[in-house]
Amino acid sequence: MVHITDIIDLFETFWLVDKHLPSVKPKALTMNWDYRQEFSDMVSSKKWKEKPKTRHVLLKEDIDAYNTCTLLGLTLPLAERKLLYMRPHCSYRKLAKMYNTSHETMRNRYLSIVVDIVNRINDSGATTIKSYLALTN
Repeated sequence: MVHITDIIDLFETFWLVDKHLPSVKPKALTMNWDYRQEFSDMVSSKKWKEKPKTRHVLLKEDIDAYNTCTLLGLTLPLAERKLLYMRPHCSYRKLAKMYNTSHETMRNRYLSIVVDIVNRINDSGATTIKSYLALTN
């Protein structure tokens, strides 16, 4: 049995993985001059107090969820797919400006799409999202 939170978590994982995947365009090669940085240089700019940024490592489960989400999105019409993919990245108000509607309308559309997906999966007799995708292919 698939729940609504499973679908929402799947699309949030999709955005997390999509954000950390390498860029399609290669970075422009520029000349980097490596200067040795002294501690006295960092004290004046307060960089010595900054903590290093946390680095997110993609696991095989994340990549698997990314592929599952992509395949699940391909079973939907284009308008619904766009809304599902954009929602974890944008707020309802930002989506409302893009679609020229109210944010309540966008929230109701999003939730109705998610509920339709859950009902479709559960009505097909599949117990997981992957088994549903195997049935539809």
